[in-house]
Amino acid sequence: MPQSELSLWRFSLIAPLLHRAPGVSLSEMARQLSAEVKHGPDGAPVLLSAETLLRWLRRYRQGGLDALENQARSDRGRSRALDTDTVARIEELSAEHPAWTVKAIHRRLQHELGKPIPLKPVYRLLKGRKRVDAKEAFRKRPPGMPQVLWLADTMHGPQVYGPRRKKRRSYLIALLDDASRAIMAAAFTLSDSVQSLMPVLREGVLARGLPHRLLVDNGPNYRSRILRTACARLERFFLTVRLQMLPRLPQSPTLKQVQTLWARFLSEYHDRPHSSLSRITGTPTTPLDYYLRFLPDGVRYLEHLPLDDLFLIDATRRVNADATFRLASRFWEVPPELVGQRVLVRYNPDLLARSEQAGDLNRVLYRPLQDRDAPIRQAFPVS
Repeated sequence: MPQSELSLWRFSLIAPLLHRAPGVSLSEMARQLSAEVKHGPDGAPVLLSAETLLRWLRRYRQGGLDALENQARSDRGRSRALDTDTVARIEELSAEHPAWTVKAIHRRLQHELGKPIPLKPVYRLLKGRKRVDAKEAFRKRPPGMPQVLWLADTMHGPQVYGPRRKKRRSYLIALLDDASRAIMAAAFTLSDSVQSLMPVLREGVLARGLPHRLLVDNGPNYRSRILRTACARLERFFLTVRLQMLPRLPQSPTLKQVQTLWARFLSEYHDRPHSSLSRITGTPTTPLDYYLRFLPDGVRYLEHLPLDDLFLIDATRRVNADATFRLASRFWEVPPELVGQRVLVRYNPDLLARSEQAGDLNRVLYRPLQDRDAPIRQAFPVS
């Protein structure tokens, strides 16, 4: 509405306050007027508080009708919730990273300043500014580098016939290179445990070398001393396995049949162009082609290191009265002074199984659980 019309309407509401009868309290009369439903210039009903009417009265006495018009804010166009330095940093981040979302800028800002920043003022500040489309930014991003990040996760597989023809749940444990989508190592197993993960991880490191980072899921087999972080990026690959491999399995398969079909499917997967990789390179590109094409120099291979002694898991055992503890269906000897105490045991379950066949079981280490400074010693099997 025109400003003059607004000021006249407001004056009509406060006029009774200017001409009140002698002895009538100003605040009391304002409360009486606020209890009445008024009609705005557009005819819509409005309710006004006594404080609003008194504020308009003070403005009229100080500046007349012109003072009853809407006043432009002195800080119009500037954020009142953010200081000048914070606003400047937000604008810098927006200019430096045009593909970032407002939430991404907000997270970086809080991390840099080390204090909570309200999100809504950041939204208001960046509202209407042109941002780079996420898909366009993805197409223009530089190619990712293989071996920078591996992802690890577990998929629940089909029911299979295991030993003694008993049906058991199978699990697919897989390591995927994030940049190339190539599978570094994977296997169908009968348990979702760290003991099943270690051989897969060992195979991947032996075949492909060490990645810079390993990001893993938060399932029960990954809550160990070795693997603590969490990820879910393999879900897309697991969906492909469910849709394209599992329907090809026979009814009630054995674990060996699943593993045979898995090897064939993995070969097909590596030889099939991947849509996201093809968008990056501009030509049909398979995961294995991308991995080999962009593989950086200086990948660390560990063929000369004792890997079997690196992939150890922890367990706790109580020492029996005969100075032994039980592990992997065998008894292990420790010094008599540890009788009744709990010990921390470190061992490689895969190596333990292979050593048992070779007759060499001297691969179990231990120390008292409560004494972190105690030396780690080797336990020996009871003959």
